[in-house]
Amino acid sequence: MASHSENPADMFTPAHYGPAREDDLARLGLLVHEAFSGAQEGAEAWMRSHGVANVRVVRESADGQPVACLSRIVMGQFFGGRSVPMVGIAGVATDVTRRGGGLGKRLMGACVRELAAEGVALSALYASTRAFYRRVGYESAGGRYEYEIPIPKIPTCRAELEVRRLTDDDQPAMTRCYEAVARSQNGMLDRGPYCWGRVWKFRENPYRVFGAVGPTGDLEGYVAVFQRSNPEFGRHGVQLSDAIFTTPAAARTLVGLLANYATMGDALKFFGGPTHPIHLMLGHHWGSVRLHEPWMLRITSVPAALEARGYDPFVRGRLVIDVHDELVEANRGVWEIEVEGGRARVRRGSGEAMCVTVRGLAAMYSGYLVPEAAATCGLCAGTAAQFAIARAMFGGPTPWMPDFF
Repeated sequence: MASHSENPADMFTPAHYGPAREDDLARLGLLVHEAFSGAQEGAEAWMRSHGVANVRVVRESADGQPVACLSRIVMGQFFGGRSVPMVGIAGVATDVTRRGGGLGKRLMGACVRELAAEGVALSALYASTRAFYRRVGYESAGGRYEYEIPIPKIPTCRAELEVRRLTDDDQPAMTRCYEAVARSQNGMLDRGPYCWGRVWKFRENPYRVFGAVGPTGDLEGYVAVFQRSNPEFGRHGVQLSDAIFTTPAAARTLVGLLANYATMGDALKFFGGPTHPIHLMLGHHWGSVRLHEPWMLRITSVPAALEARGYDPFVRGRLVIDVHDELVEANRGVWEIEVEGGRARVRRGSGEAMCVTVRGLAAMYSGYLVPEAAATCGLCAGTAAQFAIARAMFGGPTPWMPDFF
């Protein structure tokens, strides 16, 4: 396993890092606009949507303007059936005249250390450049997959349940429905208001939500639909921001609803995991699925992350790991993990340990890499017995999420 003795932690600490202020908003909008294109006004509105207090900035002097920024989005992420506290990172931007000088690395390093000091278990992000975020301890840990299916090829199914339009008043029922699915997967978000808002309206596009209601009045599934017109041909595509089914009847009912868009609809597009009920219901290999974008995970607090996660209740074992984390001192060293009854107890340990970088731990923690694959990438080293225990502890469904934050 490669040494991580270079880059001492103080290399990551900027002199003037802290929360943004309301009077920074125009400047922040400019930084995000120059980093990601799009309208500056839209960037400002986006930051307002999750709160300027959640934006972190670097200034060249205590009273100077921000020269780099990022947004912290507080939520959770499901692993092993339990919601683990997680802070998503988005909108990382550096003044175009200051790029290449290490500001971005210092900004991210300070943010990671801040989260660790707060006791936050995890941080996740979608990376513009994976190499950059690996320098501060993030690693690929799951995917977001894009489906595209010709609507005329979707099977027409008889509506077995009542279908009705949902409103904001149905949000609690939608949340219960979503969480029933999310808990069974690894990596899906425990959504807060910010991510739920993007189900209803994404990049200024309003989505209509249709729910399948069972005989007892309970919501059993829903789809959030937006129709994108093609003015050249007069037809349109159908985009989903969410497609959640908890029963076969709900899946058949709502897939039948989507099939009815074939009159003027061309292609159905949505995001999901490596498998999705809509795709599995097709009679032939119509359409396509591709990895749209991997997401990266950072263990910001080793004991908090390991104890908050769920585990297979039939797995019982003990694993000693020696964690290498050049950025967060509290994570470094030997930890003993004891798993029993679906929970873990974590404490400082001793003895023969499986060596693992904080990046490798993130990739195994999510179930994205088995220990043998992590070892091949130089992210861990250990014995066959240690690998077998780690594989059993962290095994589960392939990690994915439909959300883009």
